[in-house]
Order: sequence, then C-alpha cells, then structure tokens
Amino acid sequence: MIEPLRDFFRRPPFRYLAGVIAIALAFLAREALTTAAGPDFPEYLVFYPTVMVVALLAGIWPALLSVILATALLLFQRFLPLVGIFRAGRGFSAVGLILFAAVCAFLSVVAELYRQSRTKAAAYDKEQALRASQESLRHQAELLKLSFDAIIVWRMDGGIESWNRGAEELYGYTEAEARGRDIHELLRTVHAVPWGVFESELREGGQWDGELSHRTREGREVIVSSRQHIGRGVDGGERVLEIDRDISEQKNAQAELQRAHDELEEKVLQRTADLKKANRSLLMVSQCDQALVQIANERELIAVICQIIQDEAEYSLVWAGVMEGSKENTLHCVASAAARESFLEIVRANSDGEDLVKQPALLTIRAAIPRLIDDLQAPEAARWRAIAVASGLGSCIALPLLDSQGTAFGAIVIFAETSSGFETEGAGLLKELVDDLAFGIMSLRARAERDQAQQALQGTADKLRILAGELVRTEQRERQKIALLLHDQFQQLLVATLYGLSSLENESTSNGSREEIARLTQLLRDCIAMSRSLTAELGHPALSESDICVGLEWLAAWMKEKHSLGVEVHVPRTLNLPEDEIRIMLLQATQELLFNVVKHAKVRQAEVIAERSGDGSVRITVNDAGVGFDPNRTSHVVGATSGLGLFSMRERLALVGGGLVMVSAPGEGSSITVWAPSSLPISPKTVAATSTATTEVIRP
Repeated sequence: MIEPLRDFFRRPPFRYLAGVIAIALAFLAREALTTAAGPDFPEYLVFYPTVMVVALLAGIWPALLSVILATALLLFQRFLPLVGIFRAGRGFSAVGLILFAAVCAFLSVVAELYRQSRTKAAAYDKEQALRASQESLRHQAELLKLSFDAIIVWRMDGGIESWNRGAEELYGYTEAEARGRDIHELLRTVHAVPWGVFESELREGGQWDGELSHRTREGREVIVSSRQHIGRGVDGGERVLEIDRDISEQKNAQAELQRAHDELEEKVLQRTADLKKANRSLLMVSQCDQALVQIANERELIAVICQIIQDEAEYSLVWAGVMEGSKENTLHCVASAAARESFLEIVRANSDGEDLVKQPALLTIRAAIPRLIDDLQAPEAARWRAIAVASGLGSCIALPLLDSQGTAFGAIVIFAETSSGFETEGAGLLKELVDDLAFGIMSLRARAERDQAQQALQGTADKLRILAGELVRTEQRERQKIALLLHDQFQQLLVATLYGLSSLENESTSNGSREEIARLTQLLRDCIAMSRSLTAELGHPALSESDICVGLEWLAAWMKEKHSLGVEVHVPRTLNLPEDEIRIMLLQATQELLFNVVKHAKVRQAEVIAERSGDGSVRITVNDAGVGFDPNRTSHVVGATSGLGLFSMRERLALVGGGLVMVSAPGEGSSITVWAPSSLPISPKTVAATSTATTEVIRP
C-alpha cells in the first residue's frame, strides 16, 4: 500500500498539498481529542507522527511546510482564541512553541534521512539483483553454448546471430563461419512443407515443431527434430530461436526396425500360410486315416481317399486305377474326383481323354516308382499332354499302389492347374498317403481272405462238432446194442446151457463127470455174472436220464462196487442236459478221471462236484488228495480202461466247445475240471445245409 502512495506523493504539487492536508487533519484530530480528553492533551501525540509520515512519503520540504503550518496554527490559536471546538486550550509559552517547531523539524530531518537510506538500499538491492540476473543469463548463455543440441538464433530478414557449440559439432561450421549467413542456404534445409506454409505456421503459432533435413559441411544428410520460437528483439526485429537435435540414428533405427517389422510380418504371413497348409495337410492325413480305419470296402475306400485329396489339397483332378485281368494294359478306373465337372467329362469323352490319366498311371505302374511331370506344356508327341494343356492342367504326379512285394497293382494320378504344382514336401505327403492307401487295400484283401479262411475253418469245425456228436451217439447206440445182445441172447444162451449142465449133473453117476460138470457150471455162472455186469455198464438206465446228477450217483456207486473207491458226490438237486452227446461225454470224462484216481492217486477216496456256470455250461470237478502229478506231463492220464483216454476226451470236449483244466503238483493231490455247453452249437439236422454253405464260402 505504501508504494502506490509513494508514487502519488512523488509529484511536487501533490506532495505539498498532501502536507497541508495532513496538518489540517492532524489539527482537527487534536481539537477533537482535546475536547474529549481535556485541555491538557499534548499536541505532539498528533503532530509528531503526522510530520514524520509526511517526511517519509512526500520528502523533507513538504514536511518542513507542515511544521511551519502546524506552528502557525498553534500560534494563531494562542493569540486569537476562537469559540466552540477551536477555542483556545491551555496556554503554552513561546519557548514551548519553539521547541515544538524544533522537534518537528528534527523529526522531519530524521524521516528524510531514513527515506533516503531506504531508497539507496532499494537501489542497491536492485543493482545486485540485476547483476545476479546478468550473471545468470551469462552463465545460461555459456551453458547453451555447451549444449549438445544445436541452438541457433537467426533473423527472419537476415542471417545467423548465435551459433552454439552443439551446432558446430552437428553441422561442422564454426560460429565465425556461420554468423551472418542465411541458415537455410548454409544448411540446405529441406522442409516437410513449402516455405510459405512453414513461415505462416511459425508466425501464427509463435512456434513450430517438426523434422527437418539439413546438410553438414561434409555434405552428409542429417535428420533433426527442430523446435523453433519466434519473437522480437530490442530493436524490433523478428528473431527465431531454433533448437535442433540429431535424430538421424533414431530415424535409421526406426527405418531398420520398420524394415525388420516388414520382414517379420512377411515371415509371419508366410509362416501362417505354411501353418494353414500344414493344418490342411494334417486334416487330410487325419481324414484319410479315419477312412482307412472305418471303411471296409476297397472301392469305397479308394473313392473316399481321392475325394479327400481333391477337397483338402485343392487339386484339379484326382484319378485312381487298379490293374485287373492278365493283360499288361488292363487298367480300370475305380474312383475319380475333380474341382470341375469339365475335367471328368474330358476324361470320359474319348480314348485320348482316358490316355490323359492312364498313360501316366501305366508308366508309374511299370516302374513301380512315382512319376512327376512338372510342366505338361513341355514339347512331346503324346496327345494326352496336349489335352491336359488345353484343359487348363499344368502338372501332374502319378503314384503307384504297391503290394507287400513291391509290385504295383494300381496308381493314383493327381493333376494341378499350374506348372510345378507339386512341392517336394507335398509330393512326399501324397506319396505317404498313397502308400497308406495301398497298405489299407492290401489289409482289406488280406482281411477278406482271412474271413473266407475263417468261414471255411468254422465250417470244418462245425462239421467236426457234428461228427463228434454223431460219434458219441453211434458209440452209445453200439453200446446199447451190445448190452441188448448180451441181455437178450448171450445171457439167455448161457442160462440155458447152465440149466442143461445142471440136469446132466443130476443124471450122471460118475464122480469124475459130476466134478467136471460142476466146474463147467461154475464157469457158466461166472460168465453170466460178468455178462450182467457188462450189460449194466454199457446200458444202465441212469445213463439215459437227462439229469446228469443221476448218472453221477450211479457212477459213484459203481466205482465203489467195482474198484472200492469211495466217491463223495456234490451235485444240485437237478442238472438237466437234454443233449445226449454232452451228457455222455461228461459222464465218460468223469469215469476216466475216477479211473485215474484208482490207478495213480494211491488213495481210496475222491470227490465229485457238479455245477452250472454263469454262461450256462456244466462243470464237473474231480478232486483227490493223492500223490499228485506234473500237469505239464499228462502221458500218465492217457489210455484208461475205456479205450478212449483222457486226452481223446479232451479233444472231443473241445470240438463241442468244452475243455479240461488240470491243477496239481507232486505230493499235493489233484483237481481236474471238465466242462461243456448245455447244447451243441449246431444241430445235427443242419449238417447238410452247413456243408453246402461252407463249400460255397470257400469256393474261390
């Protein structure tokens, strides 16, 4: 607030007027305070500060004028007393008045001295600040000269005025060489925009940022990032402060980076294309593998593979042929696929069209190696090449279908629309696919032959099962016939002979005759007993029961009676086997096992367990606690008293779908199980039909 007042009081008329006004206001204030405080209120409390303020603000002379005016007012009030507020107060002497004037003058001088000292101090501070500012500017100027950036000051209508060390190092010109010269001519500046546009942007915006191209003293091009500011100097001339930073390496690095980016992007695109191609190849291989696994028909498999190759690899024409007949050139088309129907129409149109696919196929079949024709337009006499070129086909590859001996039995011919349309990797992949196809075809053929052989073998096995059943039935019938013959005729004859000998014995008188007749009679009785036993063994009614448990119970009793072998039988309540063949086979096998216990186990006790398995088959197990044996050596169980032998019975059981399992070890007893299905797989009534069907299956 003091500074505006000081500026106001610096004007001479206003300074004196201000002193007069200040004294007048002080006099009025003194009168008001005297009225309030009494006539003894001291004058110096009002006039001394007033004089000092006037001296400080207006100077010594307005202050002295104020002192004179104050003294005059006090003197005037003393000798000319007034009424009211201006009435005379307490009186004071002339000495007091003189002292008052002297003190006021002294205070004015002191205030003036203080004001002058403040003014000098302010001037000194200002001078010091100016010097510091100048030093700072000088230092900054030195720093600018040492800056690595090129800092240039040039006039819009003249030459260069300032050229720092950074500019010298960047452009190669010294400050002396550059000063006064036109910057654009010196550096051969190339602006990104015309000069008129550049100048307009600089003047309107006050600054300009961008990139410029300059030439150094050696002629080397440098790209700089330039920032330019325009302003006016003290002389009113327009000057431009230009700061240039060399970005040539950055630009080169950016260019190199962009070039690397472009190369990388190109490689990525190429890699992406390769990956897409690889994915399509993998998809083609996957689909072909699925077809090889799922399709069981040879012609259908070839057709599907051809279509997959055409669809996924986008080839123009795929044709497959297989050799048939004994003639060398008997090649028949089995499948084809084309991008356009016109390609197939050309092949089907005439013999030349057929030669288009057959000739490459025959060539590769004869050589048993792939044949690649990169350019069908190569000059040759073959008419099929001319047809290929006329049809828009540029290259082809013929791949042989090879069997396990390496002999070609067919070929796949593939056409592309462009010359050199088959890359090395693509051709290799096609070769692998065709080899897989050939392997699949040979597998299908081998499978067909194997199925035919299996059908023939199955027919033979069925006939053997039927013959085995017939053998068992025939054997049983013969046993029954022999049993009936023994019972109805042989035993009757023996009994009649016995009766005759008995009557002769009664009529004979000679002791020797009687003894001979008695001996013959006993022999006849033994023959009758043996005949009855053999009859029971061959044709016991228990063997004809459908419940095999009845036969097992009889067999246990018979073994006890004939061989003193105790047999413990564990059977269900009923175990029906309607098939006589199966029942008789199981009973005969059980009898064989019990005979082996009598002959080899050296025990007098055995166990028989009969049960029906979950699959419906009947299982009979014979256990003993005898000396045991090595199951790997079964010669001792062959050839029992029945003449069939356990080995022969095992073979018979196998013919009807049964089997035999031996579990034993020396000194640990044995457990032998036989089993057979509840019924024969094929009824004897279907023998003729089975034989005919089998014959038809194995016929070539």
